[in-house]
Amino acid sequence: MHLEVRTPERLVVDAEVDAVNAPLPDGWIGILSGHAPFQARVRPGVISYRPREDETQKVAVHGGFLSVQDDQVTVLTGVAREGVDLETLDEAISQEEQQLEAMEEEARRRFDQIYQKMTRSFSRERRPGS
Repeated sequence: MHLEVRTPERLVVDAEVDAVNAPLPDGWIGILSGHAPFQARVRPGVISYRPREDETQKVAVHGGFLSVQDDQVTVLTGVAREGVDLETLDEAISQEEQQLEAMEEEARRRFDQIYQKMTRSFSRERRPGS
C-alpha cells in the first residue's frame, strides 16, 4: 500500500507501507492493505505508519483530509512535520506565525516611510513658487 502526506508546499511522506493509523474526529482508524475505499477528515494529531520491513514512523499533521482507494492512502493537510509530536508542530507553527507577523510589521513600517516621503514630495510640488 502507498502513503502520501501532502501540504500545499511539498510532499512530506511518500512511502510504501504495511499499515497507517490516523486520528479522525470520532476516533482512530487503522488502515491495512485492501482496506475499503473511504474519505474522512483528519483531526490535528500524529499519523503513524510502518514502512515495509521497517520501524513505525510518525508525522504530525494540523488536521486535513484522508482518502483511501486502491491501496493508496493520501493525506492532504496545511502543515505536516515528520518525526515530531503535535506539541512540537504547534510550536513550529507559532514560531512561523511570529516570523510572518514581524515581516508584516516591517513591511508596514517601510510602506509608511515611503508614503510619508512621497506625500512631502507631492506637497512641495504643489506649493506656489516652489
